[in-house]
Amino acid sequence: MDKADKQNKWSVNFMNIVQIWRAGCIIQADHINSLLGAIFHPDSKSPHKNHNLLYEPSIVDELKSGFEPLKRIVLKGTEINAVIPSMSATLEYLKYMGNLDLPTQFYEAELDYFGKHMYDSKSLDKGPGEPKTGTHHFEWKKA
Repeated sequence: MDKADKQNKWSVNFMNIVQIWRAGCIIQADHINSLLGAIFHPDSKSPHKNHNLLYEPSIVDELKSGFEPLKRIVLKGTEINAVIPSMSATLEYLKYMGNLDLPTQFYEAELDYFGKHMYDSKSLDKGPGEPKTGTHHFEWKKA
């Protein structure tokens, strides 16, 4: 929303959006007001500047405290064959945004599976460096 607001020069009042979410006719989310109200309120002592809420300490704390319960809910929903697209997508988004290893490891495993990538088993210990072909290959499927 922030990006579109800047591109289109709309001057969106994010505090008004928070109020709409709080008092909506379908969704009445008081918690949104308590969480985002302090960030977007014009008199805020620490006004929100970059509009990426994942950099706001209060949002980060909220996401951390809700992460394990969200995993349990998605697991239970999956076990009972419930349709939970928003919850499971939220969990996957949080895993992707907060996990530094999984996306890279998965990508490397795909490359290795198709024979296009070799890896060095100690490269993670060395830290970032120049890209190079590793010395190991894992046979994901028989050739």
